[in-house]
Amino acid sequence: MRMLACFLLLWPLDVLGSECHADSMNMDLLQRQMSIVTTHAQIAKPVYWFHVPKTDSVFARSILLLPQMCQNMSEGAKKHVWFTDEVYWGATLEDECKGDIPDLRYLGINFGTHSAIGTIFQQHVEGRGVTILRNPEQRLLSAWNDEYHSWPWAWLRRDPHDISELASYLQGCAVKMMNRDKISDMHGTSDHELSSNVSSCGDPSPVTETELQFALRALKEDFKYVGILEEYTNSICLFHTMYGGLCTDKEISNTRTNTSSASSTSDGSPEYDISVLNGWVDVYDGLLYSEGLAIFSQQMQHYGLNSNHCNQMCR
Repeated sequence: MRMLACFLLLWPLDVLGSECHADSMNMDLLQRQMSIVTTHAQIAKPVYWFHVPKTDSVFARSILLLPQMCQNMSEGAKKHVWFTDEVYWGATLEDECKGDIPDLRYLGINFGTHSAIGTIFQQHVEGRGVTILRNPEQRLLSAWNDEYHSWPWAWLRRDPHDISELASYLQGCAVKMMNRDKISDMHGTSDHELSSNVSSCGDPSPVTETELQFALRALKEDFKYVGILEEYTNSICLFHTMYGGLCTDKEISNTRTNTSSASSTSDGSPEYDISVLNGWVDVYDGLLYSEGLAIFSQQMQHYGLNSNHCNQMCR
């Protein structure tokens, strides 16, 4: 797979190090493989990545390194994207990928942050959105184990008393983010950093039926791609099947499984023991997740993909 990393994007060999020279003998094979991907659909630009907290930051790499994306990216930015899992922290990607991702910095929104999209949906997300969804109970437990991610510390000036209280605030996180307007970076203010702003994910106002129906309709009709974290290899396989490029192990290797609180699924993503929730389920995000699963399954079927095919493609 190192050979793929060296040549997939047609970068100069020195971008990824001199070790890539050892794989030059396989370049003819790679070029033949790459010739397969010239007829894929064009992804709708500028691509808006709807990044729900705790649903895999490294998906940014798959977006930015599509063959049809960021053609004028500098070598320094390419290295940053390839080697840094938190891709959206550091590089000024809006400058590097002009026209390919929206430049909303004038609103305080950077690529890949956890900002809500309610007020920008029609202009910047509709028909151009891509996202990865995660089982909402697993997502909540991941947030609990990551400094109470998205907890509105700026409002309450304390940490949650227990996981049930965190759940009461974060319920419907993705649905709220699709409807509301708070700009948020990183953890929101759960890590006591007031400069990051409170996230709509942790907004205590409960989800309304109108918000739920809008989110379900928008996901089905206005997002160009929906992946599933629990099916991550298949999701990245589907993404490349739709839009080109070759799947690499760099994309599907999970860097977040090193936690004593979670085991790992066969696909490498963390899996928490949901019994600690005492039967609690996120009704709102659960319905959105179910809709996402249906969309994902339909797309897999449409492209004739299955786990066996994707495991061969990506590994």
